[in-house]
Amino acid sequence: MRKLNFADLRECPLIGRHRLPHRRGKVVESVRLGLDDKPLDGPDRYARWTTEYDERGNPVREAYFRADGAPALREDGTSGWTRKSDDMGREVEFIFFGVDGSPVLGNEGWAEKRSTYDALGNPAQWTFFGVDGGPVRTKFGFTRLIQGYDERKRLVEEAYFDAEGR
Repeated sequence: MRKLNFADLRECPLIGRHRLPHRRGKVVESVRLGLDDKPLDGPDRYARWTTEYDERGNPVREAYFRADGAPALREDGTSGWTRKSDDMGREVEFIFFGVDGSPVLGNEGWAEKRSTYDALGNPAQWTFFGVDGGPVRTKFGFTRLIQGYDERKRLVEEAYFDAEGR
């Protein structure tokens, strides 16, 4: 692991470690260490985070841990997320999980987001789901958002729907 010196939000000197994989140069683990070189929980409630990647280098899972190694409950009520990408590397599914690994609502009011894209690669639809897998209304007041674009890829249409499709 490579050590880096930095300061946290309270301007306390900390030492950080980042472990890089041999392929693609992406950070797979970051650990916040105190001056005693031991993991230290920060104001964001975790000491370490890990990221896993698929064969194309897209992130597929990120998890946060306390200094004692247990899953951390972050301020947004989550302990991490999983993500699926399509063949173009675009996010098609995103799920928040809690300390027990089960889906939890994030701070925007949803546990899972599914996305689709139009033929030109523009984001076309987002649908949001709760912890039970059913449609859920986000804090923004909708369950599904559909967008349309013109031939120059300019956004020309938006439609918002509730859980009943209205």
